[in-house]
Amino acid sequence: MSRRGWPPLVPQAIAGARGGGTEEMPRNCQGIMNDNTATPPSPNGGRLRLLAAVVLLVVLWCVVLPWAGTTAYLKPMIDRNERWGINPTALFYTDVEHMTYKDHLLRRPSEEAVPAKRPR
Repeated sequence: MSRRGWPPLVPQAIAGARGGGTEEMPRNCQGIMNDNTATPPSPNGGRLRLLAAVVLLVVLWCVVLPWAGTTAYLKPMIDRNERWGINPTALFYTDVEHMTYKDHLLRRPSEEAVPAKRPR
């Protein structure tokens, strides 16, 4: 590729960023480097963004998550945890009261097991 092609070589890009200008990055195309093109922040912009974030979190917590708990995918899991006495809000398993070992939690019941085929 020639020296005039795109992407610019590193020394050319540095020269353009320092204000020297190159064919790939002329002085008038350095909008990112100029701070005079930025608009001043609005005094209420931060408050509006904070309010929007809080409203989004409230809607997510109070509307979306309860609805998701009623879906066919999550409802059986929630019911199973309640049946077994598992506290899903516990941060660590040490926060959950001790559960006795139950072998049937790890293996399928024998009624659902597929019988092995016998060789003939």
